Amino acid sequence: MLARILAETAGRTSLAALLRAFSRDLGDDQDSLSTTIYVLAQEDPTAARDILLPCAVGTDEDLRKAAIWLLGFVPEPADLDLLAHAAQDSDEEIRSAVVGTLSSHKTEPAAVDLLLQLLDDPSPHVRISVLSSLGFLQQPRTLRKICLLANDDDPRVRAWVAIALGRFPALEPADLTTSAVLDQLAADADPYVRDHAAEARQRTLRS
Repeated sequence: MLARILAETAGRTSLAALLRAFSRDLGDDQDSLSTTIYVLAQEDPTAARDILLPCAVGTDEDLRKAAIWLLGFVPEPADLDLLAHAAQDSDEEIRSAVVGTLSSHKTEPAAVDLLLQLLDDPSPHVRISVLSSLGFLQQPRTLRKICLLANDDDPRVRAWVAIALGRFPALEPADLTTSAVLDQLAADADPYVRDHAAEARQRTLRS
């Protein structure tokens, strides 16, 4: 409640305080607070970035994660070096925040390259986030790496391979590799994986 009052009275000058509150989860409605924060940032991206960039490379990990997340709403190509460094962080929550922010750079080749690298992340949660992003981006050059995760040890990751493939346009007749991967996932030992593979196959046939 205090964060909401601060936003209403101080406006964009409250961004730094709101970002710190958001990073600490002080009990406010986080969805409402996150909306307030990104709206304020987008009202003055330059001023917001002046606040966010130091936080995104600071030593406070919670604040760093929040700043990296918010940079996704005011992205600039220059952020990619910062994001590449953060993608190597030992904290999987920071690496996961990097994935979301990279998605805001859409099909920028360097951003897609970083997402592909993060498919090798040790955290299943991060790998799933990357698969979700790549599915929406629908870049043909990412298909080979996506398909490799059909052999992932985590069934949730394998299911998200199917989900990601299902977001691509209709498969070309010559795209035997992707088709074979969907067939493999449709025969997976895990029913959750099989269900998503069947749905993906139907979507690719209808596209």
